[in-house]
Amino acid sequence: MSQNDESNKTIDIEVEDNQDTQEVQEPKKLTFIEKSVDLFSHAFDFMSVNVLFVVFNIPAMLVSFFYSLLFMPMILSLMEKSNFTDYIIKSGLIDGATAATANGIAQINQLYYVIILVFAMFFMGSGLICIGPFQAGFYQIFRNTYRKEKVSIFADFKQGMKGNAKQSLVAMLISLPIVALLLYGIGYYLHHFDKVGVGIATFLFILLMIFSVIQNLVYSMMVSIDLPLSKLYRNAFILMLVELFPVIGIILLEVVLLVLVPFILFFSVPSIGGAIAILLYLTFSFGFCQFLYGNLCGNMITKYVAKDKPVAPSVDDLDVSEDDSEEREDSEEASFDSDDATDNTKE
Repeated sequence: MSQNDESNKTIDIEVEDNQDTQEVQEPKKLTFIEKSVDLFSHAFDFMSVNVLFVVFNIPAMLVSFFYSLLFMPMILSLMEKSNFTDYIIKSGLIDGATAATANGIAQINQLYYVIILVFAMFFMGSGLICIGPFQAGFYQIFRNTYRKEKVSIFADFKQGMKGNAKQSLVAMLISLPIVALLLYGIGYYLHHFDKVGVGIATFLFILLMIFSVIQNLVYSMMVSIDLPLSKLYRNAFILMLVELFPVIGIILLEVVLLVLVPFILFFSVPSIGGAIAILLYLTFSFGFCQFLYGNLCGNMITKYVAKDKPVAPSVDDLDVSEDDSEEREDSEEASFDSDDATDNTKE
C-alpha cells in the first residue's frame, strides 16, 4: 500500500488464514439526533449485556462486597458500624429507643448494608472488580455493535470469552491486588499526616479512577487488536490521555448512575425508590456504562490505531503490531509504515 493511497478513511485488515484483505469503513460522523437514534437502536444490546453482566458476575459481586466491607470503613469513618449507628440516631432517621430494639437494629443493619452494596456495585460496574473472560465477552458484543455488524448476544459473548480467556484472566488478577492496595492507601493516608495525607489520598483516588478507565479500555481493545497484554495496557494509557475529556465524562456518568442515583432512590423513597434502583442495576446501569466505553474504544482504534495515518502526532508511540522492530516513515504526518507492519486488527 503506498503512502498516497486513499486509506485515510479505510483500513486494510490482513487475515491470517488467507491473503485477501477486508476493507472496514470508518463510521461516519453523526449529528446529535442521529447519535440519539443510534443509541436507542442499541438499547436492547446493552440491556441484554446488563442482565448477563449481573448473572455472570455474581462471584465478582461477592468480592466487591467484601472489598467494600473491608476498605470503606477505613476510608470513611462514618462507615464504621458504631459511628454509623450513632449517625442514624442523631440524624433522627431512627430514634434512640427504637435503635435499642431488635427491630431498630435490623433497620440500621439494612441501611448500612445497602450503602455497602452501592459501593460494591460501583467497584464491579466500573470494571475494577470483574470476571475477566466474561468482561471480554461483553466487550466483544459492544465491538460488533460499534462496527455495525450483526450481533448475536450469546455467540459473540462466547467468542469474546474463549478468544481472550488467557489475557482477560491475567488482567483480572492484575486488578484485584492493585485495587486493594489503592483502597488501603486511600484509607490510610486520609486519616494520617493531616493535609499531606489528604493530598496523597486524593492522588491515590485519582489513580484508582485512571486504573478503572485503563481496565475497561484493555478489555475493549483485547477483543479488537491482537497485541500482548503489556502493549494493550500501554496503548490504553496513551489513548486515555488523548481522549481525556470523553473519559472524564464517562467516569462522572458512572458515579452518577452507579452511586448517586441509587443513593437518592434508596433514601428518598425507600420502598419504591429501592425497587427502581435495583431495577436500574439489573437492566441498565452496568450495560450502558460499558456500552459507552466500547464505543469510545472503537472510536480510538479507528482514529489512532488501525489506520495507516494516525490523526494526532501525540499517539505516534502506539503499538499497532506485535513486531517491536516495526519501522515508521519519518514524515510530517507521522504515519505508520504500512508496507512493513502487519495490521493485526481482529475480525
